[in-house]
Amino acid sequence: MDKSKVHPDFDGHLKKEIKDMTPDEKLFYLSQQILYRGNSYVNLLLLLINIIITAVFKKFISGSIL
Repeated sequence: MDKSKVHPDFDGHLKKEIKDMTPDEKLFYLSQQILYRGNSYVNLLLLLINIIITAVFKKFISGSIL
């Protein structure tokens, strides 16, 4: 795994709760985790599901999914 692409400030730990992150922050965290760990697929899959559900819920609330 090439960790040279990981952001220098990223240490694998959350700076704030996932529920408090914006969708962009969640995607950034997910991409950094993939580069940093590379093998923790269950946690990454759960985070990806969370991102998708959040995006769909926001579209539903805004009325653009109806």
